Amino acid sequence: MHKTLLLFLLITIHQLSYADSWEYLSLDQAKAVVIELEKNPYIFDYCDCCISETEHAPAVQLIKVIRAEIIQSDWSDTIFFVKVYSKVLAEVFYGNNGPGASKVGFTAVDNIELLICMNYTWTFQSSSKMATPFFNVVDYGDYVSNKKPCAEFFQFPSPEQLKIVSKDKGYKKWYKKTI
Repeated sequence: MHKTLLLFLLITIHQLSYADSWEYLSLDQAKAVVIELEKNPYIFDYCDCCISETEHAPAVQLIKVIRAEIIQSDWSDTIFFVKVYSKVLAEVFYGNNGPGASKVGFTAVDNIELLICMNYTWTFQSSSKMATPFFNVVDYGDYVSNKKPCAEFFQFPSPEQLKIVSKDKGYKKWYKKTI
């Protein structure tokens, strides 16, 4: 009985470890995230590893960061978080290979606050010109054995696609300068 319980607990812990968000940052990492958000304020809140083959959220939120702040944790003076105050601009829907810019829709969500997670916050990567987990843009030394996202990189919607569902004036300028 004890061996069965122990085996069950080990399997459960192992399975849950794949869904851990990586929001614990050093002060240098947190500063690098804030600098990146100032250059590229358009991000996706996307838990790529949370998706199973048969079930996933119908859309990924495209978010514009209005303001970011570094917060020190309550339990350690060496652990920090980056909290962002944001506006949700649109939903990017899933295609056959995950989220894709080919279908963009309205969202019922407006303003949100969230913590930047190095694996579940997707940002712009200049080398690929696509959305990628933050750990591919800002060095995240922790979890070095697991640096591959669970899903493929995907495109940001074009300004023409976005203007159908959002009145954000800065996206077109950012897109043309960046992509």
